[in-house]
Amino acid sequence: MQTNNEKLITMAPWLQYAYSEITNLDTLTIPQVPHTFNKKIISILEKNYNCLGLITEDSIYLLCHIDSYFILSQSYASDDCERVKTPHQQLQFLRNTISSVYPDCKINFVTLNVLTPQINTLTTHQSLSTHATNNVLRNTLIMAITNRDVTACMKVVQQIMNSNQAYQFFQQTGKISSNVRPDYLIVSLIAILTQLAISASLNANYVYNLSDSYLQRIPVTDVPYEGIVQEFISDLLDAPERTYRAPVSLFMYLVQQKIFEKIVISEIADQIGISSPQLRRLIKEALNTTPLDYINKQKIMMACSILSTEHNIKIFEIAERLHYYDTSHFTREFVKYTKITPKEFQQFSNF
Repeated sequence: MQTNNEKLITMAPWLQYAYSEITNLDTLTIPQVPHTFNKKIISILEKNYNCLGLITEDSIYLLCHIDSYFILSQSYASDDCERVKTPHQQLQFLRNTISSVYPDCKINFVTLNVLTPQINTLTTHQSLSTHATNNVLRNTLIMAITNRDVTACMKVVQQIMNSNQAYQFFQQTGKISSNVRPDYLIVSLIAILTQLAISASLNANYVYNLSDSYLQRIPVTDVPYEGIVQEFISDLLDAPERTYRAPVSLFMYLVQQKIFEKIVISEIADQIGISSPQLRRLIKEALNTTPLDYINKQKIMMACSILSTEHNIKIFEIAERLHYYDTSHFTREFVKYTKITPKEFQQFSNF
């Protein structure tokens, strides 16, 4: 059986990062990292289960002490790279890789941007708890978005945030912890809401453009998250929704209702009160696809949502939940719509 370090070495070529071991912590040198940072770096890595992310002028480093010392690194992604586009996204990608290999370990991730002149830019990146982003909360939030209910959306967001350690600290003290960036928490929430808005059939172009505009103007502040998130939700719920003829809308609704069942097109046509050929013609005219293709795409979208929220779930469990014949069939369909395997998606998704 492979050790965790061997897994990281095996994964390196296809996840496009470099793996190296740290042989001597006292003589550790990282390109473009000033020597003034060395003591701080060593003091962090002396504690087991600590990982330190370093952002330099042209590379990202994740220095890890998890039973042994090792480094994951990537040079900056090119502009046409679809997987990762910014230094923080690349660093998050490496963090997700570590979390997937050590799912049962409580690891403290710390970030240090060496491009800034001050050492006190050290920050801990708190992620949202997977416990809070389960099926019930996700489906409740989708329903609230569908109903254009800002209050209901904020209630679910509050439940999600109540599970976050940084926000718990804020509730208890009235202050944001000095080692936490509030903008990271806001980014996580906007990413969640964006994904669920698309699942709720809001206009995708509008939602993505709105999300991008908010992400570009999020400030690094010491204020709570509620104001900007509520503002985002209000704008989000103004998104137009494409209208369809009644049979098409009913078809889309029934597919969502039966997403975790074996969906038979003829049975849905009977429920709508039309023939199967009529249903195929209407779906082709309105959605430019076939009923079967639409169903499969919705199932894969749900699979992506599950993979993003339930990080330790097995691929075969999702295949069973969504009523695919077997894991191979599910994987083929997943690759068809996403161009990557479920396992690859799971490695670098961050819901």
